[in-house]
Amino acid sequence: MPRITFLLVPALLAVALLTPVATAPAVHAVQAVPGATDGEKAPAAVRAHPLTDAEVAKASATIDKLLADDLAKAGIPANPPIDEYTFLRRSYLSIIGRIPTVDEAQAYLGAPSAKDKRAKLIEFLQDQPGRVSHEFTWWADLLRVSTRLGDRYPGNAYVDWVKESVKANKPYDVMARELITAEGPALARGNGATGYYLRDAGIPLDNMANTVQVFLGTRVQCAMCHDHPFDKWTRKEFYELGAYTNSVNVARDVKGLGQIRKANEQNMTQGVKDALRLLGNTVALAVHGGQKSEIALPHDYQYKDAKPDEKVSARPLFGEIPPIVDGKAAKDQDPKRVYAAWMTDPANPRFATVIANRLWKRAFGVGLIEPIDNFTDATVASNPALMEYLAKLMVSVDFDIKRFQRALFETDAWQRAATTTELSSTDPYRFPGPVLRRMTAEQLWDSLLTLAVPDLDNRQGQNAERLYQFYEENKDKDAKELFALAQELGGRREKMRALEQEQRDLRTQLDGIPNKNSIEARRAKDRLKEINEEREEIARSTDAVRMIAFRKPKVGPDQFVRASELPSPAPAGHFLQTFGQSDRDVIEAANSSPATTQALNLLNGFVDKELLKERSVLYQQMLAPKDVGGKVDVLFLACLSRPPTDGEREQGKTEIAHALLDFRKSDKAGGSADVGKEAAKAALHNFAWVLLNSNEFLFVE
Repeated sequence: MPRITFLLVPALLAVALLTPVATAPAVHAVQAVPGATDGEKAPAAVRAHPLTDAEVAKASATIDKLLADDLAKAGIPANPPIDEYTFLRRSYLSIIGRIPTVDEAQAYLGAPSAKDKRAKLIEFLQDQPGRVSHEFTWWADLLRVSTRLGDRYPGNAYVDWVKESVKANKPYDVMARELITAEGPALARGNGATGYYLRDAGIPLDNMANTVQVFLGTRVQCAMCHDHPFDKWTRKEFYELGAYTNSVNVARDVKGLGQIRKANEQNMTQGVKDALRLLGNTVALAVHGGQKSEIALPHDYQYKDAKPDEKVSARPLFGEIPPIVDGKAAKDQDPKRVYAAWMTDPANPRFATVIANRLWKRAFGVGLIEPIDNFTDATVASNPALMEYLAKLMVSVDFDIKRFQRALFETDAWQRAATTTELSSTDPYRFPGPVLRRMTAEQLWDSLLTLAVPDLDNRQGQNAERLYQFYEENKDKDAKELFALAQELGGRREKMRALEQEQRDLRTQLDGIPNKNSIEARRAKDRLKEINEEREEIARSTDAVRMIAFRKPKVGPDQFVRASELPSPAPAGHFLQTFGQSDRDVIEAANSSPATTQALNLLNGFVDKELLKERSVLYQQMLAPKDVGGKVDVLFLACLSRPPTDGEREQGKTEIAHALLDFRKSDKAGGSADVGKEAAKAALHNFAWVLLNSNEFLFVE
């Protein structure tokens, strides 16, 4: 991407932001994906242990060779290699989801050159806390992870489970099996995978269709109502697959509590009713596995191969069920465990291929197969040999996503300049390099916060700890004890409402008192203070669970944490939503489409309000260099991860000098002699604003 030009005006910036980047077309290929038809075997595992560092390097070289052969055949030259600055920024954004800090940039750029310098940075970043944050946002979009599931249940435990799985580098196939086989109390520590079923509570067939789309890249939703119009799946086959998990259900009650509630219904206050609902959604919340492997066809079933309401037995879409599942014969095992074993078996013709293709698209911007979640028997890859190799590689690393990605990042192909031209809608992309992409909403938010607050990756936000504690404190109580607890909680809620009303009345009374220092006014103020203390105590002792599960975040310094630490998804109007964060309702619903609101937000919003203040990291970094040229260098390194060119440095010095002169002439100067501080302030309000609104900042080169 061309280096930035200064003296941009807001109108031009808005136009630049709204200009769409080259988008990925549907990719056409010339050979079927290995094992794409029924009965065929997926690539077998090369070995039963993860690849060594040397083998990762060999895998990267193999990928480069397969790409080079394809480029040569197509007569397309590879893009030139990227410099160290571009590699640094691309690596940070791709692996930990934010730009590097000044210290991090200086550490890498100042290190002695070595053959494995880039590989060492990739390895280092993959072990940093920021990787968990970045990977979580990808998983959250894929699995529709939310802190409020089905608009009813607390999802914090689900969020924690995904983060903990990523942190532990849990193999992809293990994660998939744990999600599909999840059952038991939803808020028991370590059991957050139950959120996968809570997300689709009451609609098990939708959950099954989502599972197939996520893990097998196959859309079977149409077959819920009729034979698939664009694929081979029949309505009967859809229901046969759905039989594996159709009996999974969500429980929200404790035995006997329903009878007690019914007996006392006439005398219950709204507060008690709310408390019982809260207990049902926390202490009593559980996923029951179900042992049925049959399902009744719908009453409107319209085909001759079966009758309406006829029961059909569970069957996979293709391939064979493993004979042994968890040490038992498949016919004697829990149906959803059989389903999970079939889904993740290396013999499944799509499981490894789909995740390999998803991760390839994450790294390069375009999948070898597009769309990435609409595989059919006719699906072909743009580079069949490479797709086959990547599927084998995924199995050979035992579905270790971290190591698989390392092999991609260490390729020469990934370390080439980004393609900035519009991609063809008819010809496949041959990968002379990655494609130019705009930062995701999470990358942009996290990168801006890198310039705003220190030690960003270690700043903690919401978690499920208070929910776990509440569950552990009350899980062994019987129905009578839980009803008594509901009465206690309900009484406190009623007390809270009464205090809120008294508070409103006192404020109205205080507004009508002319003399705010009168005895009457002082008494009202003292009582308001007492009410605030009482409300805080009730909130701490009673409603902490509700506050954690359902509260809306406030946008302010206390919420300056990474996107992964905020409620998922962020509320409407939040920066993340403005820039396209997924609403978690549809699989991979995030988008990077430009909008006028985005341009206005960057031009007049977060940058001005938070980054150009004295408390920001960026401002403090500007204070260190004594000379103006040094300040320009720091700004470029902080914002763009590179030093300025000679022309940019001189232009920057001129801009800062002019801004400083204007400042001294203004009423704000006040005769201040602290030129260094004022120069920094002038630079931030003029120079940094342009850098942060430039396309070079917004895009991943």
